[in-house]
Amino acid sequence: MLASSSTNHPPTPNRELVRIALPVSLEFVSQLALGLVDQIIVALLGTLAVAGVGFANSVTMILFFTLNAIGAGTSILVARAHGAQDRAGASRLFGAALTLGVVFSGLLALPLIIGGTGFLRLVGAVPEVARVGGPFLSVVALSLPLVTAAAIFSGALRSTGHARTPMTVTMVAVVLNTVLSYLLVTGFGPFPKLGVVGVGIATTASYALRTGLLAWQTYGRGILDATLPRTLTGWKSALAPLIPLSLPMAATELAWSGGTFLYALLAGRIGTQALAGMQLSNTLEGVFIVASLGLGSASTVLIGQALGRGSAEGAAAWARTIRKRGVVVALACGALFALTAPLLGVLFPHVDSAVRQFALISILVNAAFQIVKVQNMILGIGVLPGSNDPRGVLIGDATSAFVVGLPLAYLLAFPLGLGFWGLLIARAAEESAKLLIFTWRARKIRWEQHLYKEAPAGH
Repeated sequence: MLASSSTNHPPTPNRELVRIALPVSLEFVSQLALGLVDQIIVALLGTLAVAGVGFANSVTMILFFTLNAIGAGTSILVARAHGAQDRAGASRLFGAALTLGVVFSGLLALPLIIGGTGFLRLVGAVPEVARVGGPFLSVVALSLPLVTAAAIFSGALRSTGHARTPMTVTMVAVVLNTVLSYLLVTGFGPFPKLGVVGVGIATTASYALRTGLLAWQTYGRGILDATLPRTLTGWKSALAPLIPLSLPMAATELAWSGGTFLYALLAGRIGTQALAGMQLSNTLEGVFIVASLGLGSASTVLIGQALGRGSAEGAAAWARTIRKRGVVVALACGALFALTAPLLGVLFPHVDSAVRQFALISILVNAAFQIVKVQNMILGIGVLPGSNDPRGVLIGDATSAFVVGLPLAYLLAFPLGLGFWGLLIARAAEESAKLLIFTWRARKIRWEQHLYKEAPAGH
């Protein structure tokens, strides 16, 4: 049984929300800062390098986000077990999820490791972009099992009340990535000058360090036991709640990240400069919008723990509270994101002025829609999956992207001649449609149907 001081009443909202959301936000900011650092260092090599690495990252992000669904599902279920003080059940589920995630992600990584350049050509990259981005993709694909394992470790640590640990570990990894990327790109001192491949090596090394430290913190401190189910029946029991929860979430992430990738293809059709400008804007936006991801992750933990304690009222109260706080956070993050526009020349002095102009337009338009995006994240990451409605998230993401956003983007950008502006308008329409669908699904939640049921022991 887990040691816990929880009662049947929900904790003080502001204190508990800050205790979880702030470290998670800083963790995600640090993680996205890793991508920002990579872009700044890659920008030293010119516009083509930015476009190549950005296109390769669009591919890896599809896999990263899709496989992160295993970590998100694990986090929800471990939070419920933690709230119910079921340590053995949490450990068995965690061990099974970690094994599944590492093996599956390793198999998916193999084709990219073997043929990164050919894969980029296959999915639509022009030859010069594929030539630059392919070797980077092959190296970064090595980190796919590490990223998946880190997501599972981080989710479990947050769900058991240790939200600061992933934050600290991620900050350490970002420092390593920054230093090593610069040394390997520029060939400083005794280090070889490896160009974009050097960034890939540094990124993979930082993920390896992050995963190792998280494993040490989880098992070395005894937060969870390093156990696996001992029988086939035990494996089925451990994975039975995880797979139905994670599969729709994985499909959701695939729809979202695949849609993002298709937007990159449309931008690339407008021109390499438009593609590079969109990638710079997306990277900068990520640093600010992931601050709001802390609220989504906090809702996963706090709603799950309330359901584990048997408090449907507490789960509903957390959902309402976090959505209200999201409005304030979105206003602040949107303003800060908009303020990066005048800094583009300082951050990316080696890219073309046309690229910075595309990035400037994208920053200002996306900053204006931060409230909508943050509400979508809170509902799509925390509230709906926490109520066992990942299907609602899938419906929202797939419909908004493939019925509204992408068809409108093509129509506005090309037949109607709006170009880059057409892509931005369509993306805003997509986010608005998604919020309508998520809100509709949230109004149908019946929290009392999702109270925690302890799994049988002895497996």
